[in-house]
Amino acid sequence: MNRVAEWDGLSWNKLCDGVNGTVYGVGYHPVPQGAQGYPGIYVGGEFTSASGVPAQYLARWDTGSDQQGPPGSNQKKSKVAKKIWNLIPGNYKLSQNYPNPFNPVTNIQYALSRDGWITLKVYDVSGKLVSVLVDEFQEAGEYRVRFDAVRLPANVYFYRLTSGSFGDTKKMLLVK
Repeated sequence: MNRVAEWDGLSWNKLCDGVNGTVYGVGYHPVPQGAQGYPGIYVGGEFTSASGVPAQYLARWDTGSDQQGPPGSNQKKSKVAKKIWNLIPGNYKLSQNYPNPFNPVTNIQYALSRDGWITLKVYDVSGKLVSVLVDEFQEAGEYRVRFDAVRLPANVYFYRLTSGSFGDTKKMLLVK
């Protein structure tokens, strides 16, 4: 699916381009008058980006009238929200990499229960920093990072996730 569109009662209006994977479901969630919530078009599937914004597996395009594009255009500005409240993990979690042992590529998954500055770093057995995989502000949600150790020697390595007062470290084994 490359585009997401909205029916305004008369015609279809393009909301955005750029869902980079398969979409399995599309739905519209209106907010009843007087209620609070997040109206919009929701899509779910196997994608990690929607309209150029990181949105892993679930994205929302707001459909409110305040989302108009540039003056003089009929185009709506796309706004993707990856923060869908019932999908935010309850706790921080750093998972064991997979595969482990690995040669030379592995995946590291982690979950963030709050928005914040995140670092994910890889160290050798002597404690020397060998790679910075993530060093940025991220919103609450689940993430997966690919670590390519093609230029590193076979050895035991440690990866550490930190965010605010949370910190966790796991061990992984590179075999060649």
